[in-house]
Amino acid sequence: MRVHLKTLQVKIMQTVINTLKELKNDVNLHFDKHGLHIYETDKPTDPKMVVQLDLTETAEYEYNAPNEFLKVGIHLTKMSQVMNSVGTYQILELDVDNETSVTITMTNKPNGIKTIYTIPTIDTSDTDIPKFNKKLKYDHVVDLPSKTLKDIINQIDKCAKCVQFMITNNSMIIESMEHKDQNIQIRTELFNNNSLENSKNTAKITSNRVKAIGQGRYDVHRVKEFMKCASINNNINFCIESQTSILLISCKVGDLGTLQYYLMPHM
Repeated sequence: MRVHLKTLQVKIMQTVINTLKELKNDVNLHFDKHGLHIYETDKPTDPKMVVQLDLTETAEYEYNAPNEFLKVGIHLTKMSQVMNSVGTYQILELDVDNETSVTITMTNKPNGIKTIYTIPTIDTSDTDIPKFNKKLKYDHVVDLPSKTLKDIINQIDKCAKCVQFMITNNSMIIESMEHKDQNIQIRTELFNNNSLENSKNTAKITSNRVKAIGQGRYDVHRVKEFMKCASINNNINFCIESQTSILLISCKVGDLGTLQYYLMPHM
């Protein structure tokens, strides 16, 4: 056995895979001594978005492959079909013995049920973990309440094509842009706890430069698709790169690791 991963957080994994399926058709499973990294397979020169999931904190993980890393491609539709059959299963195990298939085992010990799924892999030899994100500098970080943000984005998606995010030194401003027909306009400001103590919509603002501002306009539908992950964690980290306005949304995936979503600004 070359790679073995085991987790009890089956429902969380189901939510993550179903969300990724809405954003991408295929992904790479990249295994190394640190854990599992899931990222998109297509490698355009000017990507509109990049999805990367780093599962580096799993309770049980073994990597015995002879090379520095092992990479296999997989159709998310097929993996989603497996994950949607979890039902009452309590344990998920993922094994890779060769580069032609991935084995997922679901176990329900109290009921004495074990089901094994074998998913064929796809060729992704010309792709690698995205490197561009290593060069980005995020000076503005916002810790937002997931449910509040999801509700706001859903409202904006009904009336506009784009959403503008702006981070100041004490608040986060979300505004609808490029409205459909002559629809309503929405502008929401989330203050940090020190600025508005009684506000229900609060956000913790941190900045390396007190007066700096991060701002960008983005496709609201792409943001909405990612917000399906809102149930994974109560809070979502929200950053805007100062030079390129590339948006980074990230959240902790239980005790497994971090899900990162990079979105290019809307032109």
